[in-house]
Amino acid sequence: MRLAAIPGLGLFLDNTDRAAAVLRERLAAEQAVAARLRIVEAAAALALRLPAA
Repeated sequence: MRLAAIPGLGLFLDNTDRAAAVLRERLAAEQAVAARLRIVEAAAALALRLPAA
């Protein structure tokens, strides 16, 4: 996955489980701090869009 596509994953509301899984996989595989920060920001955006449980 390209680094530029990572922020968009936080916007996939129709399949939040898949978006979260992709972000987790990418976070585990990424070594660069800047890329990891973008992944965490995308995960936060996804979490903020989810309805409260």
